[in-house]
Amino acid sequence: MNNVLMTPRPTRSILRNRRIVLDLKASVNGSLVGENGLKGAARQESKFAAANDRRELTIKAVGAGILFLLGLVLISVL
Repeated sequence: MNNVLMTPRPTRSILRNRRIVLDLKASVNGSLVGENGLKGAARQESKFAAANDRRELTIKAVGAGILFLLGLVLISVL
């Protein structure tokens, strides 16, 4: 029997996980793992940057809301 025929085909999730690992290695090492690896690393970094921006905006919005409520309480007390 031919061993090539006996090996299972890799599933999409395995291929996706392999691609994520290569992207992370490219971003950590700063090395080029082909053009797709570099694009994937840039895509990962942009996702992290977008998440950080959303987090900062959320913190600012909550802080502004708290200050607004404190202002209303202060005005109602006076």
